[in-house]
Amino acid sequence: MTLYKQMILGLCIMFLSLCGANYVSANDLSTTPGDASTPGYVVDEDGKITGTVGAKYYNVNTWKDMFDTYKGVSSSGTQQVVFNLIGDVAGESSFGTGVAVVEGVGVTIRGNDYTLYAGNNATASSGIGRDNTAGFYSSSASTTNQTVLKLENAKVVNANANGIFPITSTATVQTNYHNVAYRNGPTNAGASPLRNDRGTIQLSGTNTFSIIEGSDDAGSDNQGEWIQGAYNVEVVSGTTTLTQSWGNDQPIYAYGNTGNTIKVHDNAKLVWNLDRTYTMYYDDGNSGPLVWDIGNNAAFIINGTEKTASRNSNWFMSTAFSAWTLNVGDNSEFKVKTGGGSINTDTFANGVVWNFGKDSKIEFDNLNTSRALVSGVPRTGSAMNVNDAESVTLKSAGSTVFSSTTNLPIKINGAGLRLHASTDYSGSNQTNDLWKRVTTGSTDGTFSSAAMTPTEYNSSDLNYLKTAKFIQWFKPTGMGINASDINRTFDVKLNELPLNGDWSDLIKGNAEMNLNFADDRGVSPNFEIQVSQLSNETVGATDYYWKNKGDDQEVLLTDNPLKIATINDDSNLPSNVTMTMAGGNYQFNYPENAGLLLKAKNSLKVQESENAKIQYAIVNGPGSD
Repeated sequence: MTLYKQMILGLCIMFLSLCGANYVSANDLSTTPGDASTPGYVVDEDGKITGTVGAKYYNVNTWKDMFDTYKGVSSSGTQQVVFNLIGDVAGESSFGTGVAVVEGVGVTIRGNDYTLYAGNNATASSGIGRDNTAGFYSSSASTTNQTVLKLENAKVVNANANGIFPITSTATVQTNYHNVAYRNGPTNAGASPLRNDRGTIQLSGTNTFSIIEGSDDAGSDNQGEWIQGAYNVEVVSGTTTLTQSWGNDQPIYAYGNTGNTIKVHDNAKLVWNLDRTYTMYYDDGNSGPLVWDIGNNAAFIINGTEKTASRNSNWFMSTAFSAWTLNVGDNSEFKVKTGGGSINTDTFANGVVWNFGKDSKIEFDNLNTSRALVSGVPRTGSAMNVNDAESVTLKSAGSTVFSSTTNLPIKINGAGLRLHASTDYSGSNQTNDLWKRVTTGSTDGTFSSAAMTPTEYNSSDLNYLKTAKFIQWFKPTGMGINASDINRTFDVKLNELPLNGDWSDLIKGNAEMNLNFADDRGVSPNFEIQVSQLSNETVGATDYYWKNKGDDQEVLLTDNPLKIATINDDSNLPSNVTMTMAGGNYQFNYPENAGLLLKAKNSLKVQESENAKIQYAIVNGPGSD
């Protein structure tokens, strides 16, 4: 009887030991003190690590330490669990098992420039596909944007096509990346670094993401996107750069949500360096809007090649987005180069609206040799609104800029822009290029009509624009001096100079000279050209004169500027002046016996060096402010 009671008691003790509330895993570091080189908890005495004086953080160097510690502390209420790496984190089987995120219990991984291997083997060299339950993950609507997962100052070698923070289905957890360098470990699988279907992704500092397959199209489908999900992606600060070559995928796979927003905040920059990709954008049945929102003094640059988006004939593949809005803020840049052919505007049921802010620089460059840059008939409400942009450049290598049916409304607002169009893709200023002075107003991509003022687009201009491969609207450059052939040499025969010491007759130059100036302000030019002598190395033996073509009298040059021309009417130019590029260049041509001329005395010594400096200037004409 006594023996029986002892056995029961022993069993109870064993049961309590295994099942009691205070059981701690060997890898739960919440009660294990650590130091700079030892895994365990550390008290943040000054708050520099956690942001809270006296809070705990955890020195770690394994995935299992992180997962078990998170499990151990997640029942303690709302908190941000901070893991501080003290070494590289090797891949291991527990990475693929992961840990489910608890609402209100966020994670910060401070990388300290160490490398995390996000895979099931040590070097993350073997792809694990798209594992939704690897790393720190959630698919539950109960986890919201009140829970934030952060990765800071770390390098990641990735083998999971959802990265280390897979947020899927109805979860809206926020994931943040700051000073992160991601690259794929496997050659042709498990490369996609970011997965967040309905939450927000925030990027700050300097981030680089490299997604490179072993050879063209060798990478597995749906394993090489930059982001899957992508409901709301924000570049908060700094520069985030994607380098991608994955022939079966593209940067964004919009998935499992009701739209996609890419927001580049003021002063931030997003760069995509793309080589081989399938298309520009793939949307898996999302019904909401697509929004690209670029703030002030910000940039979104897409550097593509002929292979970029080349496996689909249009930018947008299988899209159900309701609309596309592209906002480019003041003094910002949006530049895109791709081989993927047309921007298929008709795919958006509620239209396409592009808004280009003050002093913004816009460039769409289509390298596809068989398709227009912009195609389709855009829906009602579509427009390209150019609001005092610095420049808007549209280029198409193979076909025209706009297809013949693309009646996208184009509105030039504000102070107005000049126009340069060319049937040459490079816009190389062929002799038949179209140039127009500053104007405001509207037209559309079919160029069937235009309402422009004060400079009108006539029927000939509109017909030219229909065939153009290069169209650029840009702000006037103003007055300026263009490249000119202004140096002039003279042959002075000393034995032919007057023996009595008088001045010689005018000595002509050895060749013609030309001066080139610009004044593309407004609808008419209004400038004067002045010339003055800055120095003369042989004063008393040489004098320099100016003589306009056709004039009977020359004028001695001094340091006091001499007006030599006034230009205020393009239709009434001097006979030696030609205008091109709608005020972009005025060329003043002077034969050998006009322009800068010379008189000399026989006291002049033989020389073959610079003798004088002459200054040419362009100034406002009469009546200018």
